[in-house]
Amino acid sequence: MTLDQPVLELVRDHTAPVAITCDSKTCENWLVRRWTNHSWVVEGKATVSGETLLTATGGDYIALITNRRIVVFKKGIIKAIPYQPSRQESNARITSTLATPSHIWIGRNAGEWGGSLERIDLATGKSRNIEKPIDRRPPGTMKVAGDAAYRLITNVNGLLAAPWNPDCILVAQGLVHFDASGEIMQVCGSEEPKLFYHATLSGHQEVPFYGLAKSRDGGVWAAGINGLYEITANGRARRTPMPRFVPTGGAAISFMTPDLALVLTDIQRQTSMSGRDPMLVPLDASK
Repeated sequence: MTLDQPVLELVRDHTAPVAITCDSKTCENWLVRRWTNHSWVVEGKATVSGETLLTATGGDYIALITNRRIVVFKKGIIKAIPYQPSRQESNARITSTLATPSHIWIGRNAGEWGGSLERIDLATGKSRNIEKPIDRRPPGTMKVAGDAAYRLITNVNGLLAAPWNPDCILVAQGLVHFDASGEIMQVCGSEEPKLFYHATLSGHQEVPFYGLAKSRDGGVWAAGINGLYEITANGRARRTPMPRFVPTGGAAISFMTPDLALVLTDIQRQTSMSGRDPMLVPLDASK
């Protein structure tokens, strides 16, 4: 079934896709449409009030994030929360979002200019960037104030609620620019970000990570530039080389594990210069 207006955002809410569209060409209202029984059912709308839709996210609820407010749709109740974005890199694009019970998380990536992780408090609408200065300078080099290379949270490519702790999220980050760098960070409550997992390529290069998904045994899957990683709660990992992908409908897909569909599209080329790093789509346990 086709939609009468272009899709502005598409999010996964548990197992169902949810599309955000306008109600008309002049877009007086944003509509939240859920794919149910082979049709797009409107389950909520928000009046557009001189604002720009930045992104949307799903999970425990559906949320629209604009440059002025957050509109939350949860169990038939609609709540608007005033919001002012925290400091952001002007050229950074939103790569991932995550809705947890108390916060909305927005990951951004600006390539060689860095990126950020933004946390929005749902109770107040207050926003802040999660970052901690860290010195990664090679010996004998000079630190540049504000340089993104010295942030612990920088080029964000994927976000995931940690399966082992509802108060924690995992952050996949990485960049290929001359050298390769990346890691998976863990952020728990108000604690400072901590390194959860990293792997090396060659020399001083690190594996960039581009996606995260839960595994059925309580761990996580992570898409690295050199393969698919299955990581346990204690940070131990097993790497599997990327499989062959079958072209289909302008993309390419693989079912290399019972947990996941791996999908390659041109979207990845915006954050990965290699374009070889798949989106991870969790499959229902019943299938």
